Amino acid sequence: MCFKNSVKAVGTSFPLVPASWAVAVDLDGTLIEEESHRVLWRYVTTHRPGSVLGILKMWVREGPSAAKEEMARLCPLEGFSWTMENCLLETLQKLKEGGTPLILITGAPAALAQPLAKRAGVFTHVLHSTRQHNLVGRAKLKALRALLGDLPFVYVGNSLKDLFVWQDPQCRQAWIVRPSYCLKKLAPFFLQSPLIFP
Repeated sequence: MCFKNSVKAVGTSFPLVPASWAVAVDLDGTLIEEESHRVLWRYVTTHRPGSVLGILKMWVREGPSAAKEEMARLCPLEGFSWTMENCLLETLQKLKEGGTPLILITGAPAALAQPLAKRAGVFTHVLHSTRQHNLVGRAKLKALRALLGDLPFVYVGNSLKDLFVWQDPQCRQAWIVRPSYCLKKLAPFFLQSPLIFP
């Protein structure tokens, strides 16, 4: 379905939603400012250069989720600093207090997703990639619908791949955090009244 809507820029204030809806949140570039796979890759290429070729081969043979899991294994994650999107986190805390189901759903591996979900302290469910299953795009939507069924939801993300989730009939609001120039231009054509958080 193609729309031509205006994109509503709402600054840093995230709206509240009905308690009967769920809110699903992406990790990279959304709950945290960083793109975790880029951070891991930068560490591996700098500190574990001997592993680079093996990771590239793994990416080709087994897929990106296996490569991301291997990079996470090689990195001292406890020493990494991740920047939370505080305005979003404050909104999620209010929604949690109101009984809204909150889901962290990410293409990152468990070694990243679980500790960051625990740090946020608001999520009722955490869905993440496994070595065999890369939870992005259509796969993310499939996992979300398997969990929620026909429950209406808001999805908070920042990627062109998230369009698959935002276009689902049960997704009642699209919250887009720090979108790329391309996503900001395309959003009005594919989404109905998306909310942009710069």
